[in-house]
Amino acid sequence: MTTTLSAQTPPETTLLSQLDDYELVYDNQDVRGWDVLDAAGTRVGSVRDFLVDTRRDRVAFIVLDTGKQHPVEHITFGDHVVLLDGGAGRASRRASLTPTPPPASPLPLAAAGGLAAAGGLAAAAPAAPTTAAVATAAPTTAAVAPRPLAATTASDADLVIPVIEEEMRVSKRSVDRGGVRVTTQVVERPVAEQVKLREEHVHVERHPVDEIVAPTAAAFQERTVAMVERAEEAVVAKTARVVEEVVVGKEVGQRTEQINDTVRRTEVAVTPLETFEPAHYESHYQQHFAATGVPFQNFVPAYGFGHVLGRDPRYAGHDWSRLEPDARHVWESRSPGTWDRYSTAIRHAWQSSAS
Repeated sequence: MTTTLSAQTPPETTLLSQLDDYELVYDNQDVRGWDVLDAAGTRVGSVRDFLVDTRRDRVAFIVLDTGKQHPVEHITFGDHVVLLDGGAGRASRRASLTPTPPPASPLPLAAAGGLAAAGGLAAAAPAAPTTAAVATAAPTTAAVAPRPLAATTASDADLVIPVIEEEMRVSKRSVDRGGVRVTTQVVERPVAEQVKLREEHVHVERHPVDEIVAPTAAAFQERTVAMVERAEEAVVAKTARVVEEVVVGKEVGQRTEQINDTVRRTEVAVTPLETFEPAHYESHYQQHFAATGVPFQNFVPAYGFGHVLGRDPRYAGHDWSRLEPDARHVWESRSPGTWDRYSTAIRHAWQSSAS
């Protein structure tokens, strides 16, 4: 069955079943499926879901299977029963029921409202000085916190934390590291060569002659005699010859280079948790508060709240003067006007758990 929000749903609230990154801080606060009784003791339904105030990271309302919503301030837990409406009737009804016993630890932390995941503190009001049954009832305000992203749950009892380790692998790639460029070009240079050339020259000479010529018809004929001069001239011819060869090649060699880098690995440190034991602070109560007549059980939420402050790594190294304003604000937001009464107990628990 899917729970739907009614038109009267307060703003800034969301169903817990729709928040994948939120869960209840303590399992004993999960009352889904419990019967709900009104002031007259009549069953009016069962708890179907919670409405979460996402601004304060806490449960603000319970949602019944009938669709009705009730503020957590107006409910009381019995033995697998949720009682509606406050007032004197609540105490009398609660006294007639067998209360749900709180776990040995860390119920006081829940009552003190452990640290909220969004960075703020959520403190619960100290228990009202009524009957022993009232003092041992489970806390009526359920705190929620985002689930951690780094770890996943394999089951209700197992928490799986992945250990991640990097490995370095070195590969190779080809890169240009230089070389040579060979270029050819044609150039001219002057040359000289000697050669002997033959030349003919015509010359005319006249010699005096005194002879008698017989009178014939050919004696006085006209004629022309030609003699040609010949000579040699140089003819240039060129022949290309290979006089040299240039060979361009590569020699391949190998070298060994050491590569230095860093790799990361998840280191898991296991530190035992110090659980909250109310009996540890009973001696402090006897010395400082027993004379007031206020029961020790009323101081348990204050001791639990201080214990949570001391174990929170976000406040490691802080002194009380730096921490007190934030602690006061959170405590007073849940229990107005009671800081001065319980601050000594809170500070003592903070010092004890932080040391």
